Amino acid sequence: MDNLIIEALNQDKLSHAYLLISPVLEAAVAFARRMAREILIKSAHDPVEATTLVDAGTHPDFLWLSPDGNSFKIWQVNEVLIPKVYLTPQKGRRKVVILEEVDKMTIDAANAFLKILEEPPAGVTYLLIATMPEKVLSTIHSRCQKVKVSAEDFTNQYREYAERFYELLTLPWEEFYKKTEKLTREELNNLLLAGELILRDALIVGKGLENLFYPELSEKAKELNRLGEEEIYRLFNRLEEFLAKNRLNLNPRLVLENLYLNFSFYK
Repeated sequence: MDNLIIEALNQDKLSHAYLLISPVLEAAVAFARRMAREILIKSAHDPVEATTLVDAGTHPDFLWLSPDGNSFKIWQVNEVLIPKVYLTPQKGRRKVVILEEVDKMTIDAANAFLKILEEPPAGVTYLLIATMPEKVLSTIHSRCQKVKVSAEDFTNQYREYAERFYELLTLPWEEFYKKTEKLTREELNNLLLAGELILRDALIVGKGLENLFYPELSEKAKELNRLGEEEIYRLFNRLEEFLAKNRLNLNPRLVLENLYLNFSFYK
């Protein structure tokens, strides 16, 4: 994590809003999750309890919002975000709001959000995620501290999960169950993110290894490439659904069972 952010965390001098910018959405998402976790634990009245709540995905002072379809809509700001941010934090000094793909906000939604960004409620930290920062309202830009998230660091971090993802796809159900029954929600999230990177590699593996996230796994990417573009996109969309369900605190076991069923072709 950025050294300036670590220092701000340690000194309890966080900005009220950060704009996390990366060409790879998954990189910024992973960074935001780590940052949110650190904020909620360090600002907690009981750090042990906060760690348990964050890792279980049930922390009451945490909100994650993603676009509704192809855009962030005004009803999400007015009906979901605003009522939440004006509540007093329950477990510590701060609450954290992650807004994924703020570059997809409609003008109405952006203007509505700007009002609470200009006069932020006490104790709220916004983590805004964008892959196309030029599409974010300039007045939102000016009220955020910018953080550039390295895609290379992200892919290095998730290499182990990419290898595990491939390994799990080849197992019979009983072994798959045993190897995944103790996965935390955070580990499952990392596994799903790595799966998305793998599928992106499978789509472009024929265009040269220099374009791959994981060139050392190119032979496995070629195996997946034989499924065809339509099927790979279908699987990618399913992983997106699983990630959303994991963020919404759906039972991780159900997410894993669906993952196994959707990738059963590989066995």
